[in-house]
Amino acid sequence: LVAMLIWSCAPKKEAENSTKNNQSEEPIIIPDFTLMDSNGNEVNLYSILDEGRPVIVDFWALWCVPCIKLLPHLSSLADEHENLRILAISEDSKRQSEKAGEFANEKGWNVTTLYDPTGEIKKLLGVNVIPETFYIKPNREIYFHHYGFEEGEEIEMKEIFNKMIETLNK
Repeated sequence: LVAMLIWSCAPKKEAENSTKNNQSEEPIIIPDFTLMDSNGNEVNLYSILDEGRPVIVDFWALWCVPCIKLLPHLSSLADEHENLRILAISEDSKRQSEKAGEFANEKGWNVTTLYDPTGEIKKLLGVNVIPETFYIKPNREIYFHHYGFEEGEEIEMKEIFNKMIETLNK
């Protein structure tokens, strides 16, 4: 079981440190989803995007060390850009899911912790590795897609986010 947990959190060879920026390709539209947050409220992705807000969707778990290292950086982006919404989708077990929300709150992260208890949204988005991160423009287009996380990658991820914001302001 421990080996399986480590394997599912570690970057896969073909996905190791890979990023995908959809700027020059055909736009990929993220499918809509609704999940419960740590306060028991329904959160709908398209409703947030329809407000004209960019969204970062990040899949994470308490047991995933790279996830725990990435989330503070994403939270900092939300602190810098008040219109940005971070949806941190916990992949923890049903029993651990409450702890994920409490943990994010204790850390003071500026994220909305969501739960995907059946793994339906993970399957819908084809998530294979965590952390797996999507930058979504208000028009529902996936601007950037990143697999895994290593220290230092937050610099490039921030630069890409800022480029996305520039495109929205034009």
